[in-house]
Order: sequence, then C-alpha cells, then structure tokens
Amino acid sequence: MLFKMVKSKITIFLIVFIAIIPFIFLNFSVSQAAAKIYEIPSIIVIIEASNDGSIIVNEVITVSYVSGTFTFFQRYIPLYGLDYIEVLSISADGANIVSAKVSYSYYMVDVTINYDVIYAPHKVTFNIIYKVYGGILSYGTSQNLIDWNAIGNDWTVSINSVNVLVRLPGNFVESNLLNISPSPIKVYYSDGYTNIAFTYSNLPSYTRYRVVLAFPKIYEPNPDYLYILKNYHGETIISIIVLSTLLTLIVWFIRGRMPKVDVDEGLISLGVLPSNLSPLEVSYLLNERLSFEHAISAILDLAKRGFLNIEYDDKGNIINFKPSDKTECIFVRDAKYGLKPFEIELLRLALNSGNISDFSRNFLIHKSNIEEGVGDELFRMGYFKSNISRRRYNLIKVFTIMTITLIIATFYIYNVIPSNRFLFNIYRAMLPLFAGFGITIIPVGVIMISLFKNYTYEGAKNYWYWKKYLDRLTFINGDDLKEVADKIETTTLFEYSFPYVLLYRPLLFRPWIITWIPYVPKYYHPKWFYTSGGPTVSLDFSAFTNAIVSSIENVLKPS
Repeated sequence: MLFKMVKSKITIFLIVFIAIIPFIFLNFSVSQAAAKIYEIPSIIVIIEASNDGSIIVNEVITVSYVSGTFTFFQRYIPLYGLDYIEVLSISADGANIVSAKVSYSYYMVDVTINYDVIYAPHKVTFNIIYKVYGGILSYGTSQNLIDWNAIGNDWTVSINSVNVLVRLPGNFVESNLLNISPSPIKVYYSDGYTNIAFTYSNLPSYTRYRVVLAFPKIYEPNPDYLYILKNYHGETIISIIVLSTLLTLIVWFIRGRMPKVDVDEGLISLGVLPSNLSPLEVSYLLNERLSFEHAISAILDLAKRGFLNIEYDDKGNIINFKPSDKTECIFVRDAKYGLKPFEIELLRLALNSGNISDFSRNFLIHKSNIEEGVGDELFRMGYFKSNISRRRYNLIKVFTIMTITLIIATFYIYNVIPSNRFLFNIYRAMLPLFAGFGITIIPVGVIMISLFKNYTYEGAKNYWYWKKYLDRLTFINGDDLKEVADKIETTTLFEYSFPYVLLYRPLLFRPWIITWIPYVPKYYHPKWFYTSGGPTVSLDFSAFTNAIVSSIENVLKPS
C-alpha cells in the first residue's frame, strides 16, 4: 500500500515537472531575449554613381545598445539584379573590432563584424563602404536608372532617422530627364555632382526605404547575355525542363516509335502460330519484360515438350516440379534438344526450386538474367536493335550517374561561392543550368526508358502478328469458333496455344485508355479463363478445354 502511494506521488510529480519544463524554458528564452535590447537612432546612406556603371554605397549605422551584452553586428546586402558587390572598408566608432567577415551567398552578401564585448548602455557607429557593380541600369534611350533599397526590410527594430544622399556625376538639377521617387527634400549641384537628399523619420521595423532615380544617360551598359540566367532562376529551370521534355518527345515521335507495319489480318489463322517463337520470346516481344505469369507459360510449354513433370493438387493447382527422362540428358549429358540458353536456365531454376512457392521467389531474383538471355536471342534473330534489358539497364545507370553528378555539382556550386566578380557571374548563371538539367533527367529518362521502342521492322511485324493472333484467341468470337470447328481439332489448337494464352495478364485498364495512351501496357483478360499471379497458379487444363469445346458446340447448335 505504501509502495503504491509513493509510486502515485512520484507519477504526479513527474507529470507536473514535465508540464512546467516548457514554461521554464519559454520564460528563460523570453528573459534572455528581453535582456538584449538595442535601438537604431539613425542610418545615413550615401550613394555615389560613377560613369563606369557602378555605384559606391557608404552606410553609416548608429546603434544604441540599451540592455544586455553584445559581441557582433550583422548586415545583409541583397544581390538580386546586381552583378557583384565588393566590400571596400569596414570600421566602427565606439567598438574594438576583432574580426570582420564578408561571405557571399546566392542572393546576398553577409557582412559580420565581431568586436570585444560591449555592455549596455553604449552607442556604436558602424561604417560599411562597398562598391556595387551593375547598379546603374539602362532606362530607355536617353536615361539611366538607379533603383536601390537604401534601407532593407530585415531590420527588427524601428529606425528613428533615415537620411539618404544620392550623388550623380554632372549637373542635372534643371534637366527634364531627372525623375525622382520619393520626393526629395533637396536637389542641388556641388563639386561636379547633382545631389539628391531624402529623409524619413520613425521608419517601422521590417520596412524598406527605396529610392528610384531616372536621370540623363551617363553610362551605356554592355549587353549582358547572362542576365536571364542570373536573375530569372525559376523561369530558367522550368524552361529547361519543358523544352528538353518537348525535344525528347519530338525525337521520340520521329525516331523512337515502333516501325510502321502493314498487317494482313487475312493471313492470321487460329490454327497456325504466327512464328516459331517460344512463349517466353513472345512474352518479351510483346511486353519488353517478363513476369511470373510469363515464366509459368514457359514452364508449361517445357512440360508439354517433356522436359519436366508438373504435379497438381486435387484442385488443379501446380504444386511441384519434377525432372523427366529428358532432364538428365540435358544437365548430365549436355544434350540440348533444341533448347535455348534461357530455356535451360528457366528449367534449372524450376527444378532447383522444386515447388511453385520457391519458384515464384527465385524467379524474381533471377529475372534480370533470364530477360537478358531472351533479349540476346531476339537481338540475334534481328527483332531488336539491341538487347532491351541491357539497354534499359544502361540507360538507368547513365541517368542515375548524371543525376547524382548534377545534384552534387549543384550543391557544391550553391555552397562554394567565388569571391571574384567574373567567376561570381559565371556561378550565378551556371547554377540554374545545373539545377534545370539535373531535374530534366527525370522526365527525359522516363520517356526514353518507357516510350522509345527498340524494334526493327522484322520485330515490329512479328509483334503485330502475335498481338492480333492472341487478340483473336483470347477474345474468341462465334466466327472464330466456326473456323476452329471446321478446320482443326479444338483440343489440339488450345493444347499448343495454351501457354501463349497465359502471356496475357488480367485487364487493368479500359480498352479506350489502351487505345489512346500508347505507354499503357497492353494487358488482356480472357473472358473464359483466368490465371492469378501468386504462388498458386490455376492451370486446370481439362476444365479450360472443356469450356472451349462447350462454347464451340453452343455456336454450332442448330437454332
């Protein structure tokens, strides 16, 4: 009893303690934040334009530390729309500077001034002078433009007094081409410069103060062929992706589709196979890949030819694979009996597996090797331009390597910023290119792997003859049944065509989708037969043939 009371009190204490901890840390952080209080009495910005298209910016920032201790001052200068910013000097009145660091990122320059500890109350005046390349823009045929955020919107406190002075070389006081925003307090000429003065009081926090001046042309910018790449990154990346994808689709439309073949459907008869291809070769020819159902069709064909025995359960499902008399001749005496290498590999896999469950797992492991063997055979026969599985593997490997390389290069470029004006411009132009082409690899790779066809003319002809033959066999109608009944024995037809019927998977898409979307796999489902793709594959051959015979008899019944 005592133990339960103690345990209960400890539990209550832990719950209360855990609930109080966030408030303790919150109050601590608030008190810490409240301990550091500073104000900005004034910021003076002097902008001096030069005839070479650059501007010199002199910022005088007065900071009044009200409460707390301070060890650094940080200033962010935006780079968007500019060529480069070169920091010329950094100084401080009222603080002993320990170090000053200037670092560049893709969009801004970070100026960090570290100084000895300052205890409030104290006042420090920081002076940062930097040169802006590309700060003067062309504005029509007779004017230049300076559009400058004298005060950025990153200040967390209000600024009591803002004073901005813009100095333009030349006397433009009376010029009609001088346009100024906002309204200045004074415009005058002195020492060869037109001076425009602005002032603003009590500028709120997170509020920018922007000056825009159009004035008679003093500088003609050189054509900047990298301007779009440097300043329209998102648009550049999207354009690269869209154009590359469209170009790939155009190439596919011209060169990548299956060759056109005229198929004489009158030559297609249910009593004659279109060619002497094995079920596995037909599977690969029609689908460009193999599945478990395709392997089962090949196993059934091998069993029908006497190369192995299949044991069924009482429901007609496959249970085990057993060797036949021919098996020993193949593996011991090396007698091939006309079997192709991939058929021998599949036969060995089935016998080593022993049962259908192990075979389904082992086939997935060895599928790529069997696909490569079938692809080599079809390539040797002249049906493919190259081995599809090897081509697909090489494409995936190349695209993967390219993607990883471009991602690493983009990451490296983004994080390693050159402190050189020329290299910095190249850097800003290259980054969207690397990013755009890096992303483009994905849609281009998908198109090349899934849409581009590898068939020769002979391969395309066999593809269509086998497809139309199996269409008729799978969706057999009354006229076809009459043809079967008149010309051949039904069981004979379906005995040798049964493995090929298994090539067609259950219907996953509606026919109109198959018709209009070329990349949808052509899957079919016999109306009178179904085989599942799991470890238990229904191959009740007698029920299958009986259903066909019954269908034929129904068609031939006199009405």
